[in-house]
Amino acid sequence: MSDFTKHKWKFDDSTRTIRDDDGFLIAVVEVQYGNKTNGRLIAAAPEMYKLISQVLEGKRDYQFWIKEAEALLARIDGEEADND
Repeated sequence: MSDFTKHKWKFDDSTRTIRDDDGFLIAVVEVQYGNKTNGRLIAAAPEMYKLISQVLEGKRDYQFWIKEAEALLARIDGEEADND
């Protein structure tokens, strides 16, 4: 497994920063043209890694993964509020 911070990451569009659940600064994102999706996409990286790893382990059924992937994409697209 990779050595990235294992906590959930969250993008704060007011400060353009990505921090983990402990408040550790992961990155500062340059937002161009009002596009905040890049920050949300980067912040979702640990969840994407976890989802892909679990899919490859094959411990859940296909419909579960579809639902999880759709929810993750909705968060990246800003269509769903973050659940802290």
